[in-house]
Amino acid sequence: MSKPEFDPVTMSNALADTAGSRGRASKRLMWLGASAFWLLVFTIVVARAIYFEPGSGGIFAFINPA
Repeated sequence: MSKPEFDPVTMSNALADTAGSRGRASKRLMWLGASAFWLLVFTIVVARAIYFEPGSGGIFAFINPA
């Protein structure tokens, strides 16, 4: 008797394990990327708040020129 090329009982478990691990890895990578993005945003906002000079005019200098 020849061995069948596709056995739905054994193949489905192997495919499910592979797909599940890909899903977990993708979710972790997405979480890591989003965390890195928001950490960068937070760092930029805090740095701008620390180094802000009120008298320099900044982006609104054209409204009230000194």
